[in-house]
Amino acid sequence: MTRWKIVFLAVAAAVFGAIFYSENFRGREYPVLLVYNPSEIRDYGHVLSAYEHVLQEMGVPFAKVKPSFLLSRDPHKLGLHGLTLIFPDGCAQSMPDGLKTWTEFFLNDGGSIAVVYDAGVKTPKAKFRQEGIFAKVTGVNNIL
Repeated sequence: MTRWKIVFLAVAAAVFGAIFYSENFRGREYPVLLVYNPSEIRDYGHVLSAYEHVLQEMGVPFAKVKPSFLLSRDPHKLGLHGLTLIFPDGCAQSMPDGLKTWTEFFLNDGGSIAVVYDAGVKTPKAKFRQEGIFAKVTGVNNIL
C-alpha cells in the first residue's frame, strides 16, 4: 500500500469513529443536557453553575451543550433515547430559530424538555421576539 492510502484509511477511520462516538456519547451516558448560549455566560454563568451543582448533588449525569450541538443532531434519534433537555433561565435566552421545529420533533419522539422562565425569548442577535421560541410546545408565550 502506498503511504497516501494508509493516511486516507487512517483519517477515514478517525472520522467515522468520531461520528459514531458523538452520536452515541450524549444519548446514553448523559440523559440530561443543559442547553446554554455561551454569549450569555458572562451575565448568567452563576445560573448555569447552580443547575450543574444541583444535578451533581442529585447524582444525575449531564452534559452542557450549545444550541448548535442540538441542531447538528437528529432530533428523532435523541428523542428516542429519552433525553431531557433543560433550557435554564438567563443563559438560554437567545436561541436560534431552527430550535423551534427541532424541539417539536424531539418531543414527538419521546424526548422531554424543561423551559425555565425566559428561555428562548430572544433572537441570536439578542432582540426580543414577538413570541417565545418554545411558546408552541409549552403552551405559554413567556414574552408577555
